[in-house]
Amino acid sequence: MKVHADLDRCMGNGMCEATAPRYFRVDDDGLVVAPAGEIPADDRQLVRDAVAACPTRTLTISDDTD
Repeated sequence: MKVHADLDRCMGNGMCEATAPRYFRVDDDGLVVAPAGEIPADDRQLVRDAVAACPTRTLTISDDTD
């Protein structure tokens, strides 16, 4: 499972950061910084919830194999 961010869509609402602060943060420019690489299995549902919380659909998930 990997997360991708379309920064052209990001409005810096921070819903992802509020849901999963270990994996997401909104930087000084108001853009989301998504985790790089594979998400550990134990945290995948938390990250899915954070992606779903994004009101602008900036975040997407790929390689979801579980």
